[in-house]
Amino acid sequence: MPTYVCSAATGPLTLDQKAEIVRSVTAIHHEETGASRNLVQVIFYDVAPSRHYIAGRPAPADQIWVRKRNSQTSACTPPSGPFGGGAAFQFGRKS
Repeated sequence: MPTYVCSAATGPLTLDQKAEIVRSVTAIHHEETGASRNLVQVIFYDVAPSRHYIAGRPAPADQIWVRKRNSQTSACTPPSGPFGGGAAFQFGRKS
């Protein structure tokens, strides 16, 4: 089961915005792989600004990071590779 992990600053995303992201990620995965939409899992993590840094500086609060974990990645075992055996993407939020 492909799992997409979305990390964003705590607070700014509404439930409707998260639902739209889930629909989009699911549709894209289905279109690109042909896999059933029922197999796509999306998880959100709210991250306090004091807990996310890039290059020694606080991460931008207006962006979302999406990481894809492959089905071979175990939840109990640290994944291999710099992005958990998947890919990491950074998207700017729309205002």
